[in-house]
Amino acid sequence: GGYGGNGGRGLVQPLVGQSYGSVYQPTLYGSNGGHGQNYGQLHFGDYVFSTVPRGANLVYLAGEGGRGGGVLRMTTRHFTLDGFISARGGNATRYFAGGGSGGSIYIQAVNIEGYGKISADGGAGQFIGGGGGSGGRIALYHEQFSDMRDFNVTISNHGGWGFIESGAAGTVYSEGHNGTDGRKHRILTVNNNFIDYPRAANLADGELYTIGVGNMSQNGNYSDRLLAGGVTFLHFNTTSTVQTLEEVVIKGKAHVAIANGNFIGAREGAGLFEHYVNITTMFSGDRTGYLHIGANQTMDIRYSDIYFPINTLLYQGGRLLMPMNERTNLRGVILDINGTLDRIWEVGLEEFCNMRVTSIGNSQGLPPGFYNWVNFTVKAAGLFEIATVGSQQVTLDI
Repeated sequence: GGYGGNGGRGLVQPLVGQSYGSVYQPTLYGSNGGHGQNYGQLHFGDYVFSTVPRGANLVYLAGEGGRGGGVLRMTTRHFTLDGFISARGGNATRYFAGGGSGGSIYIQAVNIEGYGKISADGGAGQFIGGGGGSGGRIALYHEQFSDMRDFNVTISNHGGWGFIESGAAGTVYSEGHNGTDGRKHRILTVNNNFIDYPRAANLADGELYTIGVGNMSQNGNYSDRLLAGGVTFLHFNTTSTVQTLEEVVIKGKAHVAIANGNFIGAREGAGLFEHYVNITTMFSGDRTGYLHIGANQTMDIRYSDIYFPINTLLYQGGRLLMPMNERTNLRGVILDINGTLDRIWEVGLEEFCNMRVTSIGNSQGLPPGFYNWVNFTVKAAGLFEIATVGSQQVTLDI
């Protein structure tokens, strides 16, 4: 089942449960996992293991997927959690059935504190052929701005394990207000807790790299999201085309993309809806996460760690504004450029990184295939690739 992200594919079900709902105001239930073998048939006893529980005459509905997680919405002055709040999706127990997606936890308070745990994890797919459910959605609003010293709650919102493909991570959104001047500190975290990477649209191709099939994997339209299992598609569902976040964290093998056309009253241009995401304070991760920037999408990253922390794939028609450092350093990540790369002057490639530029990408203000940097360094074990698409050539001006 999908909710905070897409569910994973199963052995006999090539299509996935889709993401839906709002990052900012999660109020929807998680979805059930996909049906498994013999769905709809009634069986006496446990038809999987051919047993009847002691002292019971039970009738089972065959093939049900795991159930979706529930909804908790709470508004209070003081919120203290030292126990456990759960909106987890259910595990699948029937052959080939999928896990349910996590649900919603939406808390609004003046002060938040505690040492407990919050979970909206997705349910596991059945161990014979089931796909994993996605994580749910969690949102926390408070008036402590960025002071979270007393809030030591563990938050878990990862996808469930799948036989073929695991579910995507859900979303965790935190918004702290400053009561005196109205400032906000907004943090979006997507963490799949090192569940397996999603698979490519063609399962035989191994792990997912780009979203799409064949030539469609470069244009960033995400027109075949039904095959994009295990990807967290962000739904903002607001009236604005511009989203501002102080911090974005992507880690634990999460794949993150913006869902096209998911805000209220969006205007359509070139067949796609336009999005601009502005990250003002920090862009961080553990170098295992992936960010996909599609067509008509702009990602403006003002600041990041010294080393760019997230594998990033920029599709044709998309735009990436790099951190406002004089130098962009890459170590242990992938940077794949098929769109417009902006605000980059010096590039340093170090060990276990791979930067790839193509003839359909470009530096800001230049034609496709043209790139301009002031300084460029490739150190030992760093890799720089140039790829042509069609007859268009690549020109580097350094």
